Amino acid sequence: GGRLVGVFTDGDLRRLMAGEEDVLSKQLSEVMSPSPINIRQDLPAVEALRVFNNRSIDDLIVIDDHQRPVGIVDLQDLPKLKLV
Repeated sequence: GGRLVGVFTDGDLRRLMAGEEDVLSKQLSEVMSPSPINIRQDLPAVEALRVFNNRSIDDLIVIDDHQRPVGIVDLQDLPKLKLV
């Protein structure tokens, strides 16, 4: 239905590879975060900064009113917006 069901980041991969040998043969559904932290697209960008600070994450999925993913914000994107 186009709804966000999970996310798999480079941080997830690094953590898994540090603890398991056979990570690359697993299905994505086995290793993804099934309830990723997200933010609605209609919120101000400063809210993304608050989420990054409160949750200690590097990537934030942007969703629409129907919880469909419409984008992603990386922590490194914020300096470009002159929020930090």
